[in-house]
Formats: sequence, C-alpha cells, structure tokens
Amino acid sequence: MGLGFSAYSDGRDAAKLRPTAALTGAYNVPFINCWLGASGAFEFRPDASLGDFSAPYAAATIFLRTGHGPNRAHLLLGLGRNWALGDNPADTDFAEYTRQDSFIMLGFESDYTHRLRHSNALGVYFNYGITPAIRGYRFSPGGGRITSDNTRHLALTISLSPYWFR
Repeated sequence: MGLGFSAYSDGRDAAKLRPTAALTGAYNVPFINCWLGASGAFEFRPDASLGDFSAPYAAATIFLRTGHGPNRAHLLLGLGRNWALGDNPADTDFAEYTRQDSFIMLGFESDYTHRLRHSNALGVYFNYGITPAIRGYRFSPGGGRITSDNTRHLALTISLSPYWFR
C-alpha cells in the first residue's frame, strides 16, 4: 500500500502534481534474488480540456523488484496499463483521448525502519508511455482528417509505502 504524488506531463504543458494511491503485492523468488510484483493504483491525471480539473484513471503494473533483506536499495522494472474511469475527456476535431494506454515503469526504492516483519520504502518511479494517450489530427487540403502526432504521458511518482512480510 502506498500513497504519493505524481507529476504528469503530456509534452505540451508544464507538469502538474496530482495525488496517487496504490496497493502492491509481491512474491519473493529467491533463486533469482528478485520479487515478482503487481500493483493497482488510482490516480488523477491532468486534462487540458477540463482546465484545472483532473480525470481519474486506474493503473495496473507488473514488475520485478531486485534484492531482498533489510537495509537494501531496490530497482524496479515493469510494464503497465492505464484505464480512464468515468467519462472520457472531451474530444475535439484536433485531439482524441484514448480510453487506455500502456507504459514502461522504472523505479528505485530504499527500505528503512525494519521492525520484525515490517519495513517502509521511499520510492521514486518514472512511467513512460509506449502507446498514445492523445492522438492529434490535422486536416489535409482535400478536407480529410489525418493523424499528425501521438502524445504519450510521462509520470514521475514519489511515494512512501509500508511493507509487511510473511
């Protein structure tokens, strides 16, 4: 379980800070010295068409977390998918918001305050969109609409997460 803030950018505007909450589970795979994990998150993504408001999204991530044991630093590498919750942001003739997009996640966690079967981790994660979140269009001289650019979301998240071990 983790709480944090994410800074989102679509490459057009300055990054905007929004709250994020996630629930994470992981299984220790001792012979490769890694954790295989999955995370489900609820986040708000800034939406230019909504002004200062944000659109809610659900995110699911599958990742590998290196190392185990107390007082360790961990690298995380994973793949994930975002789903828009509720109404889609307003599409225009020049922009179409996708309902789903995929991303690659790279992260770093540092464990501290180990007590019995509990620790806390301070984490920094970077999500890079690999599929478009917004498709941009322009019109040809003949009046046909053609794709001009695809915008991918970038997210930098900082979180504090407690971990409980069996």
